[in-house]
Amino acid sequence: MVSTLSTRTLGDVASDTWRIYKDNFWKIVGISAMVQIPASIVVGVMFLILAGTGMASGFFDEPEPDPAIFLSSSFIAVLIVFLGVSMAAFFLMFIVLEGAVTHAVCQQYVWQQISVRLAFRRTFRRFWPMLGAVTLVFLAVFLMAITIIGIPFAIYFGLRWYYVLQVSLLEDLGPTESLRGSSELVEGNWWRVLGITFVLSFIISAVTFLPSFIPIIGPIIVNIVAWPAYTVAKTVLYCDLRLRAEGAEQFNEAVLAGNIGLAPVEEEGWSKFDPA
Repeated sequence: MVSTLSTRTLGDVASDTWRIYKDNFWKIVGISAMVQIPASIVVGVMFLILAGTGMASGFFDEPEPDPAIFLSSSFIAVLIVFLGVSMAAFFLMFIVLEGAVTHAVCQQYVWQQISVRLAFRRTFRRFWPMLGAVTLVFLAVFLMAITIIGIPFAIYFGLRWYYVLQVSLLEDLGPTESLRGSSELVEGNWWRVLGITFVLSFIISAVTFLPSFIPIIGPIIVNIVAWPAYTVAKTVLYCDLRLRAEGAEQFNEAVLAGNIGLAPVEEEGWSKFDPA
C-alpha cells in the first residue's frame, strides 16, 4: 500500500500505479464499470434509433444504398442528434470516471483504503467546475489544432493543461483557475510529464492490446479495465508534481485529506481519517 507522499521517479510512478491498481482492482474497475456501462447504453440506444429510422434503414438494409440518403435533411438531423448525445455522454463519462478514480487514488495516499461512495460524492460535488475546465481545454486545443499551423501550440498547451480536472477536483478551483494551476504544475516539467505519460500509456496499451481483439466483449472489457489505469498513473504523477512545486510543508497527507473532504482523527498522528 502507498502510505506516504514523496517525489517519484519514472520507476516509482509505475510501481505506485501498479500497486494501487492491483490492491484495489475491483473497486477501481467497479467505478469504471458504473460509469462506462450506462454511457455506452445511452450511445447504443441512440444508434439503434438512428438505424431504425426510415432514411437510415434504407442504408443498412439495401445492398447498394442510395447515397442521396446522406443528404436528406431528416438523416442529417438525426445524425446531429446522435453525435451530440454521444459527445455529451463521453464528456460526462470522462469527467465522472476520472474524478472518481482520482479521488480514490488520493484516498489510498491518506488512509490506505477506498470508499467508492466518497469518491463519487466528491466528484459530483465538483462536477460543474470540472466540466467547465475540461470544456475550456477542449475548445482551446481544438481551435488551435484546426488552424494546422497551431497544432504544435495545441500539443504544448494541451499538456500544460493536462491536470485541469485534478486541480479543479482537489484544489477547489474554478475553470480558468484550474487551467492556470495545471499550467504551473507542468511548468519546468513539460518534457518529463510527456516522457512519463508516454511510457506508462505505452505499457498499459501494450498489455491490453491483444484482449481488445476478443469479439464483441473485448473492446468493452479493455475500456473498463484500462481507462482507470491511465487515471491512476496520471494522479500519482500529479501528486509528485504538486509536491515538487509546493514542498512537503504545503502538500502532505494532512493537506491532501482536506482536499478530498476527509477530516483528521487525533489518533496516531495523521494515520487515520474520518469522512468530513
